[in-house]
Amino acid sequence: MLIPAALSSFLPLSLLTPRLGDSSQSYNATCKHIARSISYASDVYYPGSLNFINGTQHWVPSSSQVSACSVEPGTVQDVSAIIRSGGHATTLGFSSTLGVIINLIRLNSLTYDPVSSTATLGTGLTWDQVYQKLEPYEVNVVGGRTIGIGIGGLVLGGGYSWLSNRHGLSIDTVTGFELVLPNGTVVDVTASSAPDLFFGLKGGYNNFGLVTKITMRTYKQGLVWGGLIDYTGDNINKANAALVNFSATNVLPDANCVLHIIFSEGIPRASLILFYNDPTPPAGLFSDFLGITSSSSSLSTRTFLNFIVGTSRDSLNPSHLRGTLSTVSVPDITVPVVNEYYSTPGVFSSAPSVAFSFEPFIGCSIIDTQNAAAFQYDTFGTPLLLFFAWPNATEDAAGFSAIKMATTAITQAVINDGQDLSDTVLYPNYALGDTPLESLYGANVPILKSLRFKYDPTGIFLNTGGFKFV
Repeated sequence: MLIPAALSSFLPLSLLTPRLGDSSQSYNATCKHIARSISYASDVYYPGSLNFINGTQHWVPSSSQVSACSVEPGTVQDVSAIIRSGGHATTLGFSSTLGVIINLIRLNSLTYDPVSSTATLGTGLTWDQVYQKLEPYEVNVVGGRTIGIGIGGLVLGGGYSWLSNRHGLSIDTVTGFELVLPNGTVVDVTASSAPDLFFGLKGGYNNFGLVTKITMRTYKQGLVWGGLIDYTGDNINKANAALVNFSATNVLPDANCVLHIIFSEGIPRASLILFYNDPTPPAGLFSDFLGITSSSSSLSTRTFLNFIVGTSRDSLNPSHLRGTLSTVSVPDITVPVVNEYYSTPGVFSSAPSVAFSFEPFIGCSIIDTQNAAAFQYDTFGTPLLLFFAWPNATEDAAGFSAIKMATTAITQAVINDGQDLSDTVLYPNYALGDTPLESLYGANVPILKSLRFKYDPTGIFLNTGGFKFV
């Protein structure tokens, strides 16, 4: 996925708010108490300040609320102090809150260990910052595909990447987490030191505490080839046909693409990103796409960082409207599925932005069977992304209803195509907020509920938004 969505640079966050029903005075009292509890490495900001605005912005305004204050911890000890200062009468979470939002932007350290071939990343970093810091070492990690995405939210929800065909999802490459538990204790979580937490954090978001660092395997990284290609509406059918053929025939783990079909006030267009993890792709690999007349193209050989920056144009929601995501997991991208995708907008097609994205991953489910994850994605499934946007809060109900109808129609088209969805799970980072837990985590749900109760028996992290194991 190539849009910031709910994974902006201040996520993953934990939010501190007084218990439900408390007044704004209680919120302010909590803010002041936190300010007295933290060191000079950290700060508290209030509505109206630039730091507060920057720390609470969302890619879609419908995800936002005006918080009482924003806290920027500069050390893991201050994260612990913040949680403990309100832990007796608080709820925590991510995205937004009327209470206190914790912005991890200052936890932006990165250390590279060439001996173990790992990098330890502060969760205040964004992926473009990570790639910039790793570039001098000529190594890379399995991370986000656009600028501005916070590392924690992507990893804790799974983490599809341009490198996933070869190395799996981000969670497949994690070797450790630094975690602040709901009681304020700071723990190092690995497969050997805390196997239950290690399992839960790989796809289970912030249900068990607040992650402040993530250690990931690194891989050699040289120049890559790729870029953006734009097609006008009259060439979308050709682009769709090329996508279906590429999805069916590509067996090269270093090759991938993403095709966005975008309706802007009813006018369709297509935006394609091609990627090959080497300076030059094999002859003919992308010939179906390259044979279509394009309105613009930026294909070139460049550094991985330059590729990410150059393909991060926010074509899905350029005006930062209200909106939401949804997803369907499919074993195969076929003509009937693509046709249903293209024809689904219906009455909502005149909205400012309606987008459908295809991501034809191949064999990317390299799950470590010795260290399984909360999000046990399927070896044959690939996530299809839907995004609907609208300008006004009065249209929220219609927008959510429309994307649900579209999701149902596409799911039925996949079933009608003879594809078996009985064992597939949905990608949490794309899923609607009211998606049943079983559709995301399958048979792992009882395990995750028990794990949540073990580490958060008083439910500090329950009432905060996101998928909760309750």
